[in-house]
Amino acid sequence: MKQTHFKNNTLTIRVEEIPLVIKAILTLLLSICFLMPILVTFFLFNTGIILGIVMSFAFFGVIGFFILRFLLWNHYGKEIIRY
Repeated sequence: MKQTHFKNNTLTIRVEEIPLVIKAILTLLLSICFLMPILVTFFLFNTGIILGIVMSFAFFGVIGFFILRFLLWNHYGKEIIRY
C-alpha cells in the first residue's frame, strides 16, 4: 500500500488501521491516565500535599495526550496537507 500521495499541491499521508485489540489496550491506558490524577487528588487532598496533586495532573496529562494522539492517528490514519 502506498502511504504518501501527492496531487494538485496536496500531500496525503495514510497508515494502515491498527487491530481492535490494540485500540482496546490504548483506550484502557488512556482511561487509566484520566482516572489516576482523580484518585491521587482523592487520597492526597486531606494531607495537604498540593505539589503531588499538581505533578500527577501534569505527568498523567502529558502521557494521556500522547496516547490520545497516537490512538487517533492510528484510528483515522489519514492526514491531508495542502500548500
